[in-house]
Amino acid sequence: MSKKTAPPSATGPAGADFEARVGAAQMLAMLKGAPARGLPDVSIERVELQRAADGYPLDDVIIHGRDAGGEPSTLQIQVKREVSFAPKDTVFKDVVSQIAEAIKDPAFFAGQNAMAVATAKATGHITGTYPDLLNRARAHTSARAFMRHLNTPKLYSDDMRTFVATLRGHLKGHGAKDDDETLWQVLRRLQIHFYDFLAEEGSSNEANSHARAADILHADAKGNASNLWDAPINRTIQLGAEGGEATAQSLTEYFRSRFQFEGDPRYHAVRARVADAASLALADVSTTVHGVSLPRTKQIDAVRAAVASGMRFIEIRGEAGLGKSALLKGFVEEIAAESRVLVFAPGRVVARGWDVMKTQLGFGGNVNTFLRDLAADGGGWLFLDNLDFYRPDEQTTVNDVLRAAAKVPGFIVVATARTRFGLDASSWLAPEAVTALGRASPVIVQPIDDEELELLREAEPRLYGLLAPDHPAGAVTRNLYLLSRLLKLPADAPLPITEIDMAMAWWANAAGEAGDATARVRGRVLRELGGRAIHGEITFDVSTTDPTAIDALVETEALSDFGHDRVPSATTCSASGRLQVC
Repeated sequence: MSKKTAPPSATGPAGADFEARVGAAQMLAMLKGAPARGLPDVSIERVELQRAADGYPLDDVIIHGRDAGGEPSTLQIQVKREVSFAPKDTVFKDVVSQIAEAIKDPAFFAGQNAMAVATAKATGHITGTYPDLLNRARAHTSARAFMRHLNTPKLYSDDMRTFVATLRGHLKGHGAKDDDETLWQVLRRLQIHFYDFLAEEGSSNEANSHARAADILHADAKGNASNLWDAPINRTIQLGAEGGEATAQSLTEYFRSRFQFEGDPRYHAVRARVADAASLALADVSTTVHGVSLPRTKQIDAVRAAVASGMRFIEIRGEAGLGKSALLKGFVEEIAAESRVLVFAPGRVVARGWDVMKTQLGFGGNVNTFLRDLAADGGGWLFLDNLDFYRPDEQTTVNDVLRAAAKVPGFIVVATARTRFGLDASSWLAPEAVTALGRASPVIVQPIDDEELELLREAEPRLYGLLAPDHPAGAVTRNLYLLSRLLKLPADAPLPITEIDMAMAWWANAAGEAGDATARVRGRVLRELGGRAIHGEITFDVSTTDPTAIDALVETEALSDFGHDRVPSATTCSASGRLQVC
């Protein structure tokens, strides 16, 4: 059993204040009926403080709750004002001593148990590299696969490998198991939470906690929100000093004489619908190619740098098939480990505005209240995939939410779009909202480079020659969408080796998935346009052509869209088989 950690009141003014705010944020979530940060699928039953003596080594804040199936879940949080996780960081070494104690309990890995380190100081590693590592550990299905990829040069960074090696060394030093299986299981259950409560000015966590407090109060008592936020902070300090605990009922009774609450606003059903929508929006997006998750380090670092600079509207741009949506999905999965996030995609967003959307969600408040409540859990993110393809009635909903997001402190919007979105025609995004958020320079996604190509060559020996950096069909092999199509071939199927082979395969599948609903009509349209091109047409008028097929071909970038029902003609085919402008 680890030694009992000193209560907040004994750790110095700034440390005590920060720890109390972290605990109070979880208590306010419980009082609201919202999930805990770090357990987005769980209803909080109680919050315990300083409970090392009761078998919770990471003892600053312990969350107990149950998931939708009624199964118990716990989250142990160790609060550290500053921690670097570096090899010589004694704070991290102490935290791992507590992790070592936790995992010595045979029941720890058998149940739904998670651990988190909450910190007040952000670095690129704390908000980027390390959460990315932990998310990758969760994405793998075995320790063996995770460790193999971790130790593949350039697939994971040296900083990631150093983190894992440091964790392994500390576990061993504290008498815990340090084998690959144990290490992977620890990484999958570990989270890092950054709170900006100690920011010198403009704390988004502070502002969103005030907003959550106001939402809990009766309409006639909204002006008392600051006092309601202060009250759980003080209550956290009191309970921490005695190793106490609180439930929603005990907090309500404790505060009843001072505050008038607004009934029982519980949003679990709403958040479950948000989670389902996010999952469905990106369900068809793969983040791996033949089981390999390409690092895309430059693009990921660029997005994180934009966020760190204070910009809150970040676009990921590039042509079709280069992995924009996969990059977006990686960020969604990372944030979703802590809290619910909003994800919109064409055809996967409620049309005709917020009023319709809130009805389908079953939410009774306004859009600002909805977004602030998500942000209070760490879910202050809106992800917009494929800006090029939203219908006008879907655009209305996106802009309603976008305008509200611009008014929520710390709320971040990440979007994907083709390279020329907003250049050939005006962007449909609400300009005042984008300006208020602060628009970062677009993050450009390029075709995969030689190093990434080499990783795929090693993963798929059958395609070693095809994936050579100097292969004449580089337009295919460096496009992740087209390459993934090749890698779906059965193991005994002949591989397309030459450019002509791949062009024929492309035409056979009509520039898309062979079995989808538009395959037949896509093929018909391509044959028609090819015939017209042979007779010398420069551009095609497709106003009388099946619009579903044209849209599908434009989406896979088999055709370019000049607008006004005009697409380019061609007399030759490239290596990918795409029609080329004469």
